[in-house]
Amino acid sequence: MCRILRSEAFRQVRFFTDCLQIVNYSEMFPPSAQRRFLGDLRLASQRADFLWGNLFVRLPRSKRQNSEQGKDVKVLGDASVPKNVAGLLKLGPKFCEHPDLDKTELLSLVRTAAGKAKTDEVDRCIREGVDCLPQRVKRGNTVTLRSAVAVLRDDGLKLLLSDKEG
Repeated sequence: MCRILRSEAFRQVRFFTDCLQIVNYSEMFPPSAQRRFLGDLRLASQRADFLWGNLFVRLPRSKRQNSEQGKDVKVLGDASVPKNVAGLLKLGPKFCEHPDLDKTELLSLVRTAAGKAKTDEVDRCIREGVDCLPQRVKRGNTVTLRSAVAVLRDDGLKLLLSDKEG
């Protein structure tokens, strides 16, 4: 919704600017019309800032929401999860590990993506995709994640995404 409102506001600003230019250039010669246009634009900007400042003070304040450090990990069934693994899972999906892809897998991703392009653009897509590939594949800090994943695999447990309510 905010994007729609922002887009509409920018559209109206462009329309206002165009109208202001048309009015000034139809009444005067170009050098003086440009000076008057810039002055009118500056005046309009100052008035808009003043009005927004007055309106902003009157808007209701939103209550601050303290972000929780971590959500509880829900274990389904009678499975047990060690504390260090539960602590890692509490951090949430933001701290997940991306899958390790070697250079051949990255190259196959480029070819797959290029295969979806138009036939005359496939070669260009492959060249640009290969140029974007890193020279070295980065390895993240996976020591803690690997131990947690190993513990879960040994116990035969799987991670599930929770719903919004809980």
